Amino acid sequence: MITPSSATGDRRYDVYPTLKSIHSLLQSTGRVSHELIQAGILISSFEHCQGLFQEAWMSVGACVRMAHILGIQESIRKPLPKERDARAMLETERCIWWAIVIVERNINSAWKQSKLPCASSPPQSDDFLPLTPSGEDRIHEDLVLPKDLNQTWTNASLNRGFTRFGSFAATVQSTYLAGLVIQHVQDETRDTASRQDDAARLEGALQSYLCALIPPAGKAKGGYCGAFGLRTWYVMAFYFHQHEFDLATKSGDTIGASRAKLAIESMVRTNINMTQVSYTGSPIDFDTLAYWSHRIVPDTAMMHIKFGERNNEWQAGLDLLKYYLRGIESRYKLYGKLQPHKLFCYS
Repeated sequence: MITPSSATGDRRYDVYPTLKSIHSLLQSTGRVSHELIQAGILISSFEHCQGLFQEAWMSVGACVRMAHILGIQESIRKPLPKERDARAMLETERCIWWAIVIVERNINSAWKQSKLPCASSPPQSDDFLPLTPSGEDRIHEDLVLPKDLNQTWTNASLNRGFTRFGSFAATVQSTYLAGLVIQHVQDETRDTASRQDDAARLEGALQSYLCALIPPAGKAKGGYCGAFGLRTWYVMAFYFHQHEFDLATKSGDTIGASRAKLAIESMVRTNINMTQVSYTGSPIDFDTLAYWSHRIVPDTAMMHIKFGERNNEWQAGLDLLKYYLRGIESRYKLYGKLQPHKLFCYS
């Protein structure tokens, strides 16, 4: 349902109400199971993709409550047992819980009611990651955090290799970092000096994470999708730098505003180039990305309109992003609803 082939067309809409009804009926029996929760995650993902924000929010919320009944939320804080079956069961529960956390936050970020509190608790740095080689890796491992840096960090201190985790674990880490960005943006209790210090540290953590997402030659296939990681990072970075630009502009800090604007312009150019490359199928195949990663395209388009230099390449870049959005709208109606009307006023 979520990623239909062109052959299925809109027949998936005939399946959706049936599955939704069956799922609701099974919930009403009071018999909660892993499979029922997993089905709910898929249903909420489909609703999100089709721009049914309220339905998706309610569906994923029900998944959280069912998971709480089974105690699945505790799985990410328990070490894996040595016994094979028990180990497999706990790993399954970790995957279910992290899927809920990720999907709920993606629904929340795209909906106009984005300040509503999530039902699932936010990731903590000591939580166990899913599907890692040892099974004992935690979020903070192989990750530079703001607390690890001082305000005068340099790029040299951020040098690191490609992530040693797979795409699922890396997505959990990105969700954790996204939470830090949101917390930074929404916290209005700090004085200017403290906020600027926090912003510098957070920017360093984001840059380090970007380094970990760029795979070496031959490593972009299989268990990890470099394009997905890069796009997830850009969503966070756009949110962060636009916030810094707005604050600097409001306070009359021309240097800070110029710095944030340059960062946004650089990200816009990179994303336009990545989008152009995606149509060749090499090295990035955007059709294989997680559905929420396409969110960066409308974000890039709006940043391009707001901050892009009006040179000979500006219109071509915007046209490319609009073409991309039109191409995925039939599959993911979400992105048709995310496109502000003014985006298509530019031609």
